[in-house]
Amino acid sequence: MIGLVGNLISSVLLGTSKTFKAALIARSFNGLMAGTVSVVKSVVSEISDSTNRPRMIAMIPLMYHVGTMAGSAVGGLFADPVKQYPKWFGNSVLFKEYPYLLPCLVCCSINVFGLIVGLLRLEETLVIKTDDAQSLESPSASNTNTSDVSYLCGNRHQ
Repeated sequence: MIGLVGNLISSVLLGTSKTFKAALIARSFNGLMAGTVSVVKSVVSEISDSTNRPRMIAMIPLMYHVGTMAGSAVGGLFADPVKQYPKWFGNSVLFKEYPYLLPCLVCCSINVFGLIVGLLRLEETLVIKTDDAQSLESPSASNTNTSDVSYLCGNRHQ
């Protein structure tokens, strides 16, 4: 989710950049936020089972390449809409000022869709196991073991 938000922000920054330096900073920020391949593989592994996992893992690079081709097409079709589509965008002050904002906004809409689907449909798969209810209240009640919850929260009592 954080990667999608970062991509959303960097796309807007790229679309509104007027200098090469600003565009380079926006793309660099996108690169910093784009380390999601391992996360995607983990999520796909967790939501699939042994009958469909190999096929789902194989789809990841395919979708990457489809996205690369579709992104190039979106960029070419929607770049500089005032000149390409004067009938619809000829009077747009915004797109005269920022001719590459429209393809970036199209990409942002895809990110927003992904965020909404992720927030509504993606379930947490981490199961936190506890010894018993008392171990949460008093970690010293169990021998010298701490519960997983208190350990994850930073309470490392012995």
